[in-house]
Amino acid sequence: MGKLEESSKESSKVHNCMALNPSVAANISTHLERVVGHNDPYCGVSCHYGTLSNNFAFAGMTGRTWANIGLDNLGGESKTAAQLQTERGFPEELRSGPWTYEPGKLPGLLGKTVAMPSHIPAR
Repeated sequence: MGKLEESSKESSKVHNCMALNPSVAANISTHLERVVGHNDPYCGVSCHYGTLSNNFAFAGMTGRTWANIGLDNLGGESKTAAQLQTERGFPEELRSGPWTYEPGKLPGLLGKTVAMPSHIPAR
């Protein structure tokens, strides 16, 4: 959920996004991260990923040991299940128009929220 913009790999923008899936898997695990990854075996860790800013990911996500954690990194800032049940678990951009927010649910559009997925249990 959030905003993705891409015109080319170098100029793409990923900001105010939430990666909330229970796990991530790929054939090339060295290029696997929670928010942004790639499948180019020739690129390596020096790939340019565009602009990453204010991104988050579910702390309980499995797939590997995550190394690039942080708001502006490939793995996003970690949010626990307990944090995701509260307003402070989501960036302001996902709690105000056009989004609709209600505690214990995921932000939704058009005046509706979305049920929290079962892998993110209530506290």
